[in-house]
Amino acid sequence: MEKNEAQEKYKLLLSLWASENQIKTSKLQVYALINSILVPAYILVTDGRLVISILGIVFSLIWLFSIGRTLHYQAYWQYQMNRINKELQNNLVFEIFDDSSFKEFRSNIWGKISSKYILLGTTFIGALAWVVVLIIRN
Repeated sequence: MEKNEAQEKYKLLLSLWASENQIKTSKLQVYALINSILVPAYILVTDGRLVISILGIVFSLIWLFSIGRTLHYQAYWQYQMNRINKELQNNLVFEIFDDSSFKEFRSNIWGKISSKYILLGTTFIGALAWVVVLIIRN
């Protein structure tokens, strides 16, 4: 691959990779909004709690897979950028994801937890919580 062509492809991939961050954030916000509606509805309503519990499970699973898909695409963009980096070694432009020196920088626990675990964990735990509510309360 020619250097200029590789740079253009890398810029496009980097743009795609970066845009996924906003998409993940938006999806998690919508998930939180849905649960902030379902939880009070469950508390206030006496009839229909079964339906609300099932909706909570369904929405949690939908957002789990949706966020997982977004994470998958982001990993794919990063994989493609790493391939370009390997093809055109010793070019600083393509080494944005070379995190060998960054691993030393991440010294505390919060820097070591990947956002993918937080995003997927939140929706997975949410789904489990709704399953527990469904089993115990209905």
